[in-house]
Amino acid sequence: MNTKLSFVLAPSLLFACSYLQAEDFQLDAGILLDEASFERDAIESDSSGLILGGSFYLQPVDDSKGPLSEAAFIQHASDITLVYSTRDFDDSDLEVSSTSVSTRIVLDNNFFFTASFENTETEDGFSSEDTDEFSIGGGLYVDELTTGSFTYISEEIDSTDDQEIFLFEARSLLMNQTNTSFVLEGSIGFVESDSSDGDGKIFYLGAIAYPSSVFGIGASYGLSSFETTDSDIFTLTAEYFASPEISFQFFYSLYTDEADGLADGELDI
Repeated sequence: MNTKLSFVLAPSLLFACSYLQAEDFQLDAGILLDEASFERDAIESDSSGLILGGSFYLQPVDDSKGPLSEAAFIQHASDITLVYSTRDFDDSDLEVSSTSVSTRIVLDNNFFFTASFENTETEDGFSSEDTDEFSIGGGLYVDELTTGSFTYISEEIDSTDDQEIFLFEARSLLMNQTNTSFVLEGSIGFVESDSSDGDGKIFYLGAIAYPSSVFGIGASYGLSSFETTDSDIFTLTAEYFASPEISFQFFYSLYTDEADGLADGELDI
């Protein structure tokens, strides 16, 4: 059994472009830096990560109603998002970097469509491996604050077999007049793979509580089950907006892999 613990406390700077009135924004961009330390038995490894990303909304988004983190969801906003991330490992030449572009288009009848492409490159000083992931999906706002969707995901990997994922998701935001809100979300996916792990299923369930519009705390649980291995991950998150432009985020996760032959380990970020 392999167990990893992770911890992140990082500021995220959100640069808002205002239109029409002070509560509206159309550009949301951020940067996240972290330092990680992985320890398993007598082996230690340090790494550093960088994530740059931003979303451009096709129409101004009003963030004066509900939690700031949920403004785009509440407004049924359409967006185009770009993200770049990289991670370097101090004690080796291993470097992992990825670039992704995604979009979510919401129609007037509350139907929405999603699409994304992500390329991940892994280099170890001797060779490199590329992974391309493409997804396309669609869904519906069942009511003003509840969605259901389906996504098809295809992954192509240089050195291993490809896989397909059929993912069903649901999400709901519950708001009341006391300025307290709750998010419930879940998904189930079916994986078809030619790899030695075989076909499998993935499951996710999460909840977020917003005591106010500027603070949220959440927990989630994810499970994946394949023919040769099972793994699960439990995560705690928190986010606080010091101002509409600056937020601080906290992550803690516990990951367990029940594949044979793996020792226990710990990861601190």
